[in-house]
Amino acid sequence: MMAAERHRGLALEALLDAGSVRRVACPARAVTGLALDSRAVHPGGAFVALAGARAHGLDFLDDALARGATVALVDAGDPRRDEAAAAAGRRRGAVAVRGLAPRVGAMAARLYDQPGRRARARDRGDRAPTARPR
Repeated sequence: MMAAERHRGLALEALLDAGSVRRVACPARAVTGLALDSRAVHPGGAFVALAGARAHGLDFLDDALARGATVALVDAGDPRRDEAAAAAGRRRGAVAVRGLAPRVGAMAARLYDQPGRRARARDRGDRAPTARPR
C-alpha cells in the first residue's frame, strides 16, 4: 500500500506524462499526495484506482472522494474507466492514464522530489568504495 504522505503540491500536468493522458472532466489543480488505498487519501490527494486481485480501486472511489481526493486516476484501458469518469467527474475529476500501474512509481518520485535519487547520492558520498584494487 502506498502511503498518502502530504506534499506541498504538484500540478497535475507535471505529475502526469502528458503523452499518456486522456483528460476526462479534470480541471487543472495541484495534487498533494498519491494513494492506492482509499482509506489513506488526504484532502488534495490523488486516488489511484487500479484493479487488484480481489477488488478494484473503483469499488472504493466514493470513499476516496469523500475523504477529499482531488482527482481519480484510472487506467485508460480499464473497461470501467467511463464509470469512474461519471462518478468522479460530477464532484472532482477523473483522468485516464495509459499503462497506469507501471507509471505510479515515477509519479510518486516526481511528487515526492525523487527521494530515491537523493538517498543514492548520499550513499555514494558517505561510503568508501567496496572494491579494492588488486
